[in-house]
Amino acid sequence: LAPRLDLVYGDVLDAALPKLPDAGRYDLIHAALLLEHVDPLPLLRRIEAWLGPSGVCSLVTQEPTCAQPAVSETPFASLRALAPHMTVRAAGEIAALADEAGFALGSRRAVKLPSGKTLVSSLFDKARKTLGRRRGYARC
Repeated sequence: LAPRLDLVYGDVLDAALPKLPDAGRYDLIHAALLLEHVDPLPLLRRIEAWLGPSGVCSLVTQEPTCAQPAVSETPFASLRALAPHMTVRAAGEIAALADEAGFALGSRRAVKLPSGKTLVSSLFDKARKTLGRRRGYARC
């Protein structure tokens, strides 16, 4: 994999991605449980710029719930330290932000975990970007 794999270390809002041959763009960018830790709109705008004309943005996010803390109980202090720095957003809010960044929602699937938390897998399509309606979303 070495000739085809470049690992990039840095702040996702500032890091430069490796140049592709012939000024190409990426077909797929996947971000799992990342939007909870950054300002999502600037990141989604960067992802939109990195993708080719028919590119897809795949996101996994944690759905907010009043019954569960954002970070589950854990013996690991490093994980507990994340809690004050996380902003868990509803799938509707993520879709509205993605729309603002130039994406159209292609599909969404929610998976309820045994812990009671729900993870949402969303695919956003750059090629079919449309002006979507903003929907209401709840916060705890």
